Amino acid sequence: MRQFMLAFRASLGPARVDGASELRTFWNVILPLTRPAVVVVAILAAVAAWNEFLLPLLYLQENDKYPLAVGLVFFTSEHDVAYNLLMAASTLIVLPVVILFLFAQRFFIEGITVGGVKG
Repeated sequence: MRQFMLAFRASLGPARVDGASELRTFWNVILPLTRPAVVVVAILAAVAAWNEFLLPLLYLQENDKYPLAVGLVFFTSEHDVAYNLLMAASTLIVLPVVILFLFAQRFFIEGITVGGVKG
């Protein structure tokens, strides 16, 4: 995100000539241009939070407050694993992340391609 924002330093000159303040320049010029990068960072942060396993397992004491990734571990019993139920639960857990990606796919692809081009 830092590198993406540094690319806009050169484009601030014309906005300052027009008399725009720093906040107005950021809000009207930089933020619309960086929307794909912001969406990519938001998607990656949401997926990371959704898949968090170790920290909730260490910090939380109540089973009803565990995230779904930790709850999936408790889906297995001590001696037997019902793989059909485990795979069904895994599919349901992954579904919101896939839906999030499908809705933001345009921004995701645009943010990756724009951020990956060195000019």
